[in-house]
Amino acid sequence: MDRAEAVIERTLKKVQRSKGQAHSLSTRRKTWDEINNDILDRAPVAGSKKKAAKAAEDAAVAAFFADGDEEMEDLEEQQQGGGLEEEDVSASTPLPPLPKEDEEVL
Repeated sequence: MDRAEAVIERTLKKVQRSKGQAHSLSTRRKTWDEINNDILDRAPVAGSKKKAAKAAEDAAVAAFFADGDEEMEDLEEQQQGGGLEEEDVSASTPLPPLPKEDEEVL
């Protein structure tokens, strides 16, 4: 019987210690929402440098093409308004005569 009482006491101590550890863990436990908010509030997320570089590149390309669009619109207005002179096609150099069919071209 003495041995059984010793085992029971030892088991009760283990259970109490385990409950104490579980309690300390549960007090430190955060909810998923708290963890997600902490992560989002921290320093930049992995890969954000690449995203920022991509966004800057996209903005530069958009600005380049936006400037190009204005230039193209100006050019189109000049062409429609007669701002550019058309070249005289008849004044161009004549083409060389075509080879005769009976001659072989090597």
